Amino acid sequence: MTFKRFVFSCLLITSFSFLRSTTAFGQVYSVHTNALGWCTTNMNMDFGMKLSHQLTLHLPIQYNPFSLGEARLRNLTSTPGLRYWFREAYGRSYFLGIQGIATMYNIGGVFGGKYRYQGAGFGGGLSFGYSRPFSPHWNFEMEGGLGVMWTHYGKYICKTCGAKVGSYQGARFVPTKLAVNLVYLF
Repeated sequence: MTFKRFVFSCLLITSFSFLRSTTAFGQVYSVHTNALGWCTTNMNMDFGMKLSHQLTLHLPIQYNPFSLGEARLRNLTSTPGLRYWFREAYGRSYFLGIQGIATMYNIGGVFGGKYRYQGAGFGGGLSFGYSRPFSPHWNFEMEGGLGVMWTHYGKYICKTCGAKVGSYQGARFVPTKLAVNLVYLF
């Protein structure tokens, strides 16, 4: 009789251990790349981490060392930020983002312009986006944002060799995010 009680107690304890609720902790990290950035020859990568059910932390980096003929869009930019997801992080959901921005740039000859601008800037902005999963490890995201950036730059005649026209500084409203991301979750 004691053996039957022992077996019954073990089965009862085992059954209750399967009934307890647990939280899934899958898909905590992400790696993004912006397809629009690649179209402008910006090599880019965004590393993300889930902080809670509705908050994620992101560190995007983009770099462009190339010149295309007379046009150049050289830059080194990072926009670290925090996202609040309305439903679930990395799920089918809308999100709001807040990010800082730090950049060094050398831009000229774009759309036939006569001047080249070289400088640095920093600031912050807000963004809004949407994420759509299409498999357990792959997502598609769209994001757009605006912000304020303080910048100090020099303006030069000619795209590559001209004389300096002047130095400028001040705050500017700028687009801080424009992304169509392919996301891998792990």
